[in-house]
Amino acid sequence: MDKRNILFIPHNAYHTYNMHLIMKELQSLGASCQMLNIDKIHHEGVTEEAKRLNIKTVPYTPLFILKYKPTAIVTMNDWGAVTKKNILLANILGIPTFGIVEGVQDFQDTHLKTHKGFKPRFPYVRSRFPLLTGNCEDRRAYNKKNDHPFQT
Repeated sequence: MDKRNILFIPHNAYHTYNMHLIMKELQSLGASCQMLNIDKIHHEGVTEEAKRLNIKTVPYTPLFILKYKPTAIVTMNDWGAVTKKNILLANILGIPTFGIVEGVQDFQDTHLKTHKGFKPRFPYVRSRFPLLTGNCEDRRAYNKKNDHPFQT
């Protein structure tokens, strides 16, 4: 594998743990990986979990894409405040973007009918490469126009 600079963007401790497993595997293949710490903007335990796992993180800065110059970006939430615009910017710049789908998802945002106050989030439609979990799953995910199905 040639040298890659893959930037992982976890939103919480759970993401940090799961992403570190992928980082370790990619590093064993020769890739360079960094983990962006967004806790100063959206604190859900990235700092604590990274410390527990002995992962050195890089700090969030506006336009972090230009600072860290990743060759790929990996998220588990491509609709959040930090990731949404930056994933779109990465796509414009031609940087591959991967969204790890975590568990069962309401891809059609049907929960909006039963949960007042929630806004549409359109999960996993910004990342160019959504990674669906599980070999046996038979579900489909669609973009907001429902015209591009992808399957596990």
